[in-house]
Parts: sequence; structure tokens; C-alpha cells
Amino acid sequence: MSILLLGKSTCPICGLTIKEGDQYYCFPAFVININDELFFFNDDNFHLDCLNRHKLGEVAKKYANLFVERIRPDNRRCLITGEKITDPNDHIFIDYLTSNEEDYLHRFNFVHICKSSLANWELRKPLVEELVRLKNSGKWQELAGRDYLGKLISQLS
Repeated sequence: MSILLLGKSTCPICGLTIKEGDQYYCFPAFVININDELFFFNDDNFHLDCLNRHKLGEVAKKYANLFVERIRPDNRRCLITGEKITDPNDHIFIDYLTSNEEDYLHRFNFVHICKSSLANWELRKPLVEELVRLKNSGKWQELAGRDYLGKLISQLS
């Protein structure tokens, strides 16, 4: 979650300081791809009025709230089996990939998968192929030193 210092933090939309008494929204770090249009909101704080007026404000809040909901331990259910995942060594979490609802990868935003269930999963190969396509497309770029997509592809392969 972003760090908000009232009286010091500024809203990236209006450039004004967020002060005590202001209504604000704090985003978690939920977007890895720096080329994604929602990266602007990633791990930052905004005046709520500014955010509500921004053309992507509602979409950003939707995915941030979904992220926060899906990472809760009680919601860690395997996409393949539907079972609750309790063993961290058997757990793969797929972060936010895209807000484009027509993209094949959209259905895999914020899902949990048991590693032990991957072998016979019919969507494994198409998912890996799409992730490789995204990685090679130039549309996905991460901050230096991270290779989330590469590591995810390795975990799923």
C-alpha cells in the first residue's frame, strides 16, 4: 500500500498537497507492467475528487479493490480445483495482467493456482503461450531488476 504523509504527499493529478481533512484514495502496488495505462495509479495517493474525475479513475479503483480482495488468505482458492490453498510452497498467484476484458489473459488477473494441480490442467499450455506472447510483444515492461513475467512463465511451465 502506498505511504501517505498528510501535508507532504501530493496528488499526481492536480499536483496539490493532500492535507488532513481531504478525502483521498491510497492505491496498493497492483500493476507491474509500467507500460499499462493503470501504472499511473500504482502505489500512489490521490485526492478522491481528482481520482473520481480522471477518465481511468473508476477502472483503477476497480482493479485495486479486486487485488486487495483476492490477496486475502481466505480467498486463496485454486482456480483449477476450487480448494483453499494453505501450503505456500504449492501456491502461484497471478497478478494483474491487463484491464482489457477482451484479452485472453484478463480472466487470469489475480488468480491463485496450486502447483500440484498444473500437470493435467487443460489451460496451462494456452496460458503459458499467451504469457510468452505478451513478454515478447514489447507491451510488457517492468522496473529494472524484476522479471515477474519470466518467473511466472517458469512456474507455470
